[in-house]
Amino acid sequence: MRMRLRRTSWQQWQHRPFGRLTAHFLQKMVRGGHDESESELDLSAGALLGILAAPGAFTSLLMLDKYSAFLNWMRGRLNDDLYVTSIPDKYLFLCVAMAVTGIVTVLKWDQILPDQQDYLNLAPLPIPSRRVLFANALALLGAVVVVAVDVNLIPAILFPMLVTTAARSAVQAFVPFALTHIGMMVLASVFSIGSVFAILGTLSAILRRATFRAWSPWLRGVLLIALLALLAAGFSGPVRVRFLPPVWFLGLYQIVQGRPTAFFNEVAPFALWGLVAAFATVAISYTLS
Repeated sequence: MRMRLRRTSWQQWQHRPFGRLTAHFLQKMVRGGHDESESELDLSAGALLGILAAPGAFTSLLMLDKYSAFLNWMRGRLNDDLYVTSIPDKYLFLCVAMAVTGIVTVLKWDQILPDQQDYLNLAPLPIPSRRVLFANALALLGAVVVVAVDVNLIPAILFPMLVTTAARSAVQAFVPFALTHIGMMVLASVFSIGSVFAILGTLSAILRRATFRAWSPWLRGVLLIALLALLAAGFSGPVRVRFLPPVWFLGLYQIVQGRPTAFFNEVAPFALWGLVAAFATVAISYTLS
């Protein structure tokens, strides 16, 4: 009975103007705002989520050899603190999460803000512009949460399982490790998406529309190169550089697990301040643009 009531409430919300606006912007982000007949390369939401989940899953599987309890016994690594020795792998997962979510956001850049087609379709309707703005913002928030969780869900299960098994920890150690891992990865992914949104919103607010459209492909190219470089840097291990966002979240990761160093204690607050700054910029610039 309760499930039926929830389903009815959801259907009613979907048929209201605000719900239909939100659904419109979500479909636009997934399908690119075009009809399915116009392109054979458009992916459904399920296919897109499956592709996004693949990098983290494959990265986890590649670590089976490193965290094999039997192989570590053969190597004589019986007393290693794997919460510390796994720092390079945590950094790799952070870089993968931030790079993948950032790349998706850059590639979907054209669908983030309402375009001319939206203006022609929505402007004649008796819908306040504030409602259109809130509907698009809710769609963006939902997309951010779904993408961040999807990219990091499989590694949040496999990686803590491998580490806690190799460390011969109790089963109870898996749950806090997994919760910490998914929490840090989602925060890092949200920061990456929010940073791209902030850049887009700031430029669209301060530049003329024609200038913004002319510069957009170049800026997208620069961001893609930077994100690919971040992905490649994840395989080289963490560096003691204060201005790198993955290092900030790695420091926060170690603090939550009770394994910080002086350097991690110093850089961890930057992660929280960075999240606040990114979303404050998004809120201000998006409203103005």
